[in-house]
Amino acid sequence: MNDTLKKFGPHLLAYLIMMAVAFIYFSPAAFEGKVLQQTDNIQARGMQAEMKSISEETGEPVLWTNAAFAGIPGYQILFFSQSALKYPYRLMLLGSPFSPPKTARPHTAILLLMSGIYLLLVVLKVDWRIALLGAVGFGLSTNFIDLQLAGHSTKVVALAMMGPALAGIWLAFREKYLLGGALTALFLGLQIYANHLQITYYFMIFAGILGIVELVRAIQGQTLPSFLKAAGVLILAAGMAFGSSASKLWTTYEYSEESIRGQSELTVKSENASGSTAEEGGLSKDYAFGWSYGVDETMTLLVPAYAGFSSGENFVADQSSETFQALRRLNNPEVANQLVQSTSHYWGGQPFTGAPVYFGAVIVFLFFMGAFLSKHPLKIWLLIGVGLTIMMGWGDNFKALNYVLFDTVPLYNKFRAVTMVLGLTCFMTIIMAALGLQAFFGTERTDAEKRRGLIIGGAITGGLILLTLLLSFTMDFGTADSPLPGGVAEALRNDRAGLLQADAIRSLVFVGLAFGILWFALRKTLTPNLAILGLALLTVVDLWDIDRRVVSTDDFVAAREVSTFVGAAQIDQQIQADPDPYFRVADFRQNPWSSALTSYHHKSMGGYHAAKLMNFQEMLERYLSDPNTNRHIYGMLNTKYFIFSNEQATPLPEATGNAWFVQSYQTVSNADEEIAALATLKPKTEAVLRQSFADQIGNFQIQYDSTASIRLTSYHPDEMVYNYSAKSDQLAMFSEVYYPEEKGWSLYLNGERVPLLKANFILRAAKLPAGQNQELKMVFEPRSYYTGETIAAASSWLTILLLFGGLFLYFREQPMGEANRLPEPAPAPIKKKAASPKKKKGKK
Repeated sequence: MNDTLKKFGPHLLAYLIMMAVAFIYFSPAAFEGKVLQQTDNIQARGMQAEMKSISEETGEPVLWTNAAFAGIPGYQILFFSQSALKYPYRLMLLGSPFSPPKTARPHTAILLLMSGIYLLLVVLKVDWRIALLGAVGFGLSTNFIDLQLAGHSTKVVALAMMGPALAGIWLAFREKYLLGGALTALFLGLQIYANHLQITYYFMIFAGILGIVELVRAIQGQTLPSFLKAAGVLILAAGMAFGSSASKLWTTYEYSEESIRGQSELTVKSENASGSTAEEGGLSKDYAFGWSYGVDETMTLLVPAYAGFSSGENFVADQSSETFQALRRLNNPEVANQLVQSTSHYWGGQPFTGAPVYFGAVIVFLFFMGAFLSKHPLKIWLLIGVGLTIMMGWGDNFKALNYVLFDTVPLYNKFRAVTMVLGLTCFMTIIMAALGLQAFFGTERTDAEKRRGLIIGGAITGGLILLTLLLSFTMDFGTADSPLPGGVAEALRNDRAGLLQADAIRSLVFVGLAFGILWFALRKTLTPNLAILGLALLTVVDLWDIDRRVVSTDDFVAAREVSTFVGAAQIDQQIQADPDPYFRVADFRQNPWSSALTSYHHKSMGGYHAAKLMNFQEMLERYLSDPNTNRHIYGMLNTKYFIFSNEQATPLPEATGNAWFVQSYQTVSNADEEIAALATLKPKTEAVLRQSFADQIGNFQIQYDSTASIRLTSYHPDEMVYNYSAKSDQLAMFSEVYYPEEKGWSLYLNGERVPLLKANFILRAAKLPAGQNQELKMVFEPRSYYTGETIAAASSWLTILLLFGGLFLYFREQPMGEANRLPEPAPAPIKKKAASPKKKKGKK
């Protein structure tokens, strides 16, 4: 029993402490059943509403949805997977599948962040108490708390898997091939399963850099065979990880080619930064780097309010602020209200932002100290990683690097919001800080070296804060070219300066206290236990205080309030009463192109997704942005109702219905001509086909049959059934967004395949032969999903079996030892007392 406690007790205690921190911070969710509103998750649920409803009724996966953007592959919104990784995924999140409002549990995600990096630090032979300090610091990093508020749940889970995945990579390079490979396959697989591929992409880049560092070390140490064996194991492990989510990756890759992250068919684009040109492919640079961290804004890692904190806060709400007083002196409420948005706390270069990326003053100080003290083999990789990720996060503010990466590194141009990479910066900073603290309390450095590292770390950290304080008296804080009236601009500058200065002094105090603890520990006034405890408390207090500016108990609401927020309004209920089983709604009560609230109740023209289909985006840019013009474009997508802010449903006479026959069509040579022709097109009677599709139906001349009819008889997002009658061959149009046949959509006439054409730039069409009461079936059956699921099931079960086998063999050969502890200092040598000289006996 005592032996078991020595081995497992410290780790169990660490897990319980991490759980306590996460659960207490999010106590309204953990203990009261309340939820964060999590805007992104609310939007996602709207996009998923149709799919969930049908899947719950039928028990089958739904792969397409018409609830958003007039139609989109559903696996980009809600993925139905049979991968065995879903079991450990749920287990690690304590059963939370992240589907708010009923089961949104942010505390389990933060606990997973902590426990993941704790496992890594233990594998790196860090004392379990120091590992606990680093883990709590990582979980409470302000950026991750902000992600919980926004509802970026999958991103948090993907970040949490970096620690154990790196632990597996590290073990493989340390010749623990089977266990290292198994852990890598499992946790990299779980990261991919979380389905935030941008985080996985960044992680894989830096895993590759670690491989290069290890290769150089192997060459220098003449251990190349061992390196090659480890590299081979890790490549196989990565293959299994990717195979375990083969269906997700395959369908995502297919979709990316058709989305705004793919290549446009147009050579002349509308004025919009969200898509690519035909020559470029991928995202445009303006769109990809739209959120780039300012070079000087990087100081928020150490001083949270360096750039003013959140753009959602403004000084007008604070009656004690100089800005409020200055606006009141204007004595013009109308002008004052117009200036509210210009008085935001945030003054950095991003369009808007939530919380700043703040690692904690104590953590940053320990990082700099560790950079000078640690001799760990990971040190070079960590320093390269921190520097490179910071520069990558600068995005458009450091074109010399980032434009080269964007233009040359495969897939780099598929992702946006490069500030996301700062999550990896935090990860590497925490590891370096923990290794530095381990070195400080370890025996690999002399007291003189420790003193030097402590002083250098303190000098760099304190010097940066003091420099920030000095600069705060000369900075303009974004008011130099402000259109604000002079008095208001000066007041705003003073308020923003006050925020920075207060947080700078605050950070300086925390760094000073941490420095003092280590100074006294070095002088043996404090024991290592007390010193680590003191640093841990400082870290928690530091981050907890700033995090409360991001998520407080007031941000939690009862789950029923979220349900009320997304409930059907009276106008929605009126539209739902329409007996027509399938039509679309364009809702302008909010911006339809960035809101999925309508999708809870209707087949929507709008939605909320970072990667719309390219053809839909280009139609939006060209024709759909103004509901008062080009209503025939809405009509050909079977938009039956407009909803405006007056809560009135406006019927759209231009709505074409689900399917119809046209009287004529024109042929054009390219996509530019096709989209241009839509400006004057009469969709109910005319169509336009590109030559490549017109060739598929030969020299077809329509003999229009005025008595012909076609109607939808059965609706399912993945399978629509039509019945038609026509005395002669006709060209049928469908109010459905075109998606290539080879990627899933097929059309069957009485069981025989019929070519599915693209018409009117965005619609599906087909040449149909004459016949009476013919059954036409349109089916979505993507091979990428069904074949990918077979691969995923096999790979995921193999990964789990490999893990159990690896653990069994590892612990059979090497029983688990006690938890890592700091080495005991060598006892001081016992000084022997000098023997007192014997007195010579004198003669009597």
